[in-house]
Amino acid sequence: MALTLPQSLPALPENPEPWSTNTLAAYNVLNTSYIHALGVLRQESGDPVRYKLVSSNIVDNMIPILERMGTDGLPQEWLERCAYILGRLVYELQVSALAAEGIFRDAVGKGCAPAETPQAGAYL
Repeated sequence: MALTLPQSLPALPENPEPWSTNTLAAYNVLNTSYIHALGVLRQESGDPVRYKLVSSNIVDNMIPILERMGTDGLPQEWLERCAYILGRLVYELQVSALAAEGIFRDAVGKGCAPAETPQAGAYL
């Protein structure tokens, strides 16, 4: 893993009033899901399908929860920090999925060359 990711999302910031039950529940869902996704990334199973499913869960479910939390009065800086961390995790999961399929990290963004280039006509 090229990027260092934190063990959990940043704690909710201090607030003069206690955070709402919905905000606390949303944070718990986000943090639990983040810890699970990070665990999948750190496993050495090399299952590209699992990496992709977890990555999709972040994009399809966790990011919308984080966006909704933005309407609950959380500081923009905290929201952006969490979004940045989740984005890095998605990137690492996608790179790991590609690596499990034989595409090297160096090739990401450079045309994604396979680990072994088949000889011409190999698929004919």
